[in-house]
Amino acid sequence: MNVLETLVSSFCNKSGHDTPDVNELNTLFAERGDFLAQLKIYDAWMGRHTFLEPVEPYLFDLFMTEYMRRESFFNEEDYWESEEWSGILDQVEDRGSEWLNLLIYFVDCTLNEVDPDAEDFLNEFLLVEEDDQQDEYEIYEPFILLQGFIGDDTENILAAVRQVDSDELGAILPALMLFFSEVEEAEGLTPVESALLSATWAAYHEETKRAA
Repeated sequence: MNVLETLVSSFCNKSGHDTPDVNELNTLFAERGDFLAQLKIYDAWMGRHTFLEPVEPYLFDLFMTEYMRRESFFNEEDYWESEEWSGILDQVEDRGSEWLNLLIYFVDCTLNEVDPDAEDFLNEFLLVEEDDQQDEYEIYEPFILLQGFIGDDTENILAAVRQVDSDELGAILPALMLFFSEVEEAEGLTPVESALLSATWAAYHEETKRAA
């Protein structure tokens, strides 16, 4: 299964929903086209599958990632400062989640031939220690504070996660902690957290295969 199928099927299996046919989204994610036109198709599909609302932000992150991949934005270093990218961001303000950063980080790792690492993700990719990145620092502060638990027993990791305020990261925090601890599945996760962890691993393996 690809990342989209993994996210949807894992959530449905854990939450008791029938898994929908995602062929339309798979096709959408694979075809080049006008961004706003494709966004309308995506939104229409989500409107017919409202039970997936809890994982919609992460599906949207996948939509964005695949659009950027199709348009080869990852190979253009200056693209992120372009008017075109700013225009797209204006259209999708407040949509998606911080999971998008992790998906782009996986691409960055393959381009630079490095293995994903929590410290590298925070300091070299997100640049949380830079003075002009304090918004990122505040968002990821729970993850920064819990770094010492990476590699610990899964039970201890989740106990620590449940004790911090992670409104900005939400279900992404346990996925981050468990992924960087090399844990692929765990008990005690919500359906969304479990789906996100599975999809995170699927995204990582997918990028690794692309680089091979």
